[in-house]
Amino acid sequence: MKLYGAERGVNPRRVRIFLAEKGVADIEHVNLDLRAGDNLSDEFLQKNPWRTVPVLELDDGSFISESVAICRYFEALYPEPNLFGTTPYEIADIETWSRRVEFDCQVPTSQCFRNVTRIFEGREECSEEWGEISRRRMLEGLLRMERRLEESTFVTGERFTVADIMLTVVLDQALNAIKQPLDEEHYGSLLSWYDEIKARPSYRA
Repeated sequence: MKLYGAERGVNPRRVRIFLAEKGVADIEHVNLDLRAGDNLSDEFLQKNPWRTVPVLELDDGSFISESVAICRYFEALYPEPNLFGTTPYEIADIETWSRRVEFDCQVPTSQCFRNVTRIFEGREECSEEWGEISRRRMLEGLLRMERRLEESTFVTGERFTVADIMLTVVLDQALNAIKQPLDEEHYGSLLSWYDEIKARPSYRA
């Protein structure tokens, strides 16, 4: 199998951390340069017409795109350690928190990054105003995660799940790509959780 991604891309990184948690290593990684437009080539469009990464190429020549779909594929292949839940309630609860992280945090963080840095200017319309609106929405979403982590060891309770991976890559982008400061007074529990996540071997994936 081949996994097409981008070294600093949020969604490819989500899959790499997931695979590291699973201990899956026998995959060829193909790194694309998104700034150079590698994802816009005719060859890549045959793999994913939406031009996004990651994309998993299976040995039979078929493709899976979208990071969560790829993670679910590997969860089915390698059920342990379980990251999506086992009981009906746990599966639903992890999905609930994953969606909250995605809509409250990841979407506005991505929009802030793209519009404030103008990294893809010329390919998409950029709006500084929308970037700053997205920044405010991002900070509001992270405050919700702060309140959650004040009462919970991990995003969904007392064990690490895919929801923690999703929040990890959001914080990576907010702190390292956007350079958004988060103070201990308002985000102390979130930052403590982040330090613990960064100590996991999978974080270096």
